[in-house]
Amino acid sequence: MLHSAPATALDKDQILSGIQKISKGYSIDEVLKNIDWISSYEGWQNQLRYLLNRYDEHLAKLAGQKLNESQWSKIWEQDPASSIEHIAAQSSGVDWAHHLGNLTMLPPGINSSLKAKPPIEKFEVYRNCGLIATIQVGQQIHDAESWTEEMVLARAQSIEDFIRLEWAD
Repeated sequence: MLHSAPATALDKDQILSGIQKISKGYSIDEVLKNIDWISSYEGWQNQLRYLLNRYDEHLAKLAGQKLNESQWSKIWEQDPASSIEHIAAQSSGVDWAHHLGNLTMLPPGINSSLKAKPPIEKFEVYRNCGLIATIQVGQQIHDAESWTEEMVLARAQSIEDFIRLEWAD
């Protein structure tokens, strides 16, 4: 019978110190400078789902609300592509269809039901989906009666601001 060496117990200070050593030299500002949000869909779907989940948690906290665990568990159960919603559809012809600011989350059945509808026809579904970030998008579309590249860029900036705050140096 083989016996393995006993695991060394690390206290929280040792763990934190180790993490700080690993991350030294990786400024979040430097990392973000090298990210191009224009193509945030292809090959990045798992990370995108995680990021948008954390962003939704952040918005819930700011609003003094709880995250909608029911909707998020539906999202986590399926392939990420079945829940990543292109606000302006991929088939819309806009250059920014895969831009971070044009992507949001919806539970899989709801996402597939919207297909290639224009944003102005989807805002009511967004406002009733139970996901705070998507509800905000729905409200923006309703208020502006459109979804523009400027709105996409502003939303991406809000998400980037959250990233900078959440993973600060």
